[in-house]
Amino acid sequence: MPTPNGDPMLCHLMMLHEVRDVEVAKAGKFRFKLQGRVVEYGETKFCLISGLRFGLYVDIIHTKVSTSSTLRNRLFPNVRDEDLRLKDLEDLKEPTFSTCSDEDAVMVMQMMFLLRGLIGRDDNMYIPPTVYEIADSQYNWNKY
Repeated sequence: MPTPNGDPMLCHLMMLHEVRDVEVAKAGKFRFKLQGRVVEYGETKFCLISGLRFGLYVDIIHTKVSTSSTLRNRLFPNVRDEDLRLKDLEDLKEPTFSTCSDEDAVMVMQMMFLLRGLIGRDDNMYIPPTVYEIADSQYNWNKY
């Protein structure tokens, strides 16, 4: 199980308190004894708590891609990739945002959700080129 974002100390502490049972493991569950109480989690809840993932982990955010994004070129034609920050996306106000297509508006909102909500980027951090790649097509977004 790769741990790209999980807290290693929390995971180690949890594993020290794991109650190993063949029957529970076959059911795809995890059982822990914490402060005298037995707690049982399924794979989904365990992943949410620990930050771990099961199966093949594809690090799409750090994958090398081409930097020519049609969405970025339409919304920010005069800004270089290295200079574009999350704050610039959030500062998109009238008239630019109202003149862009509905698809572009949805993709901008999805980029903001991805960067702010899922990845937890700061306002002043640059936007990775892979995020543009995801935002350029609905297929890529659904795949992510």
